Amino acid sequence: MRPLRLAVLALALLLVLPGCQRWRGQPLPSASPSAQQVPSPARVLLSDGSAVEVWHGSVERDSLIGLVGPRPGERTRFAVPVAQVRRMNVRALDILATTALATVTTLALVTTSMIALLGGEW
Repeated sequence: MRPLRLAVLALALLLVLPGCQRWRGQPLPSASPSAQQVPSPARVLLSDGSAVEVWHGSVERDSLIGLVGPRPGERTRFAVPVAQVRRMNVRALDILATTALATVTTLALVTTSMIALLGGEW
């Protein structure tokens, strides 16, 4: 029974490893003759107020080019002039939230294990 508990604890901690993420500002690469990759996904706010999530993006000459859509098989090509991009955000790991989540998960698993070891009596 003990290896099973260890496996459950290890699985729970592995699920927490990707952690909590948040969007943070990212400077848009400047226009240049050679293509510059943009982190994927990037949330792009355009000058008309609309926002799109761009996957596999790059800045080529004076345009931001990438794919937009909800799922990989449904994404379509997207291109917009860099001059129309107001802001770009990319996902970043939130260390504080990830640490808190890992701590709470560990405490919950230890507490559950202790209750199981003591016979489930409250």
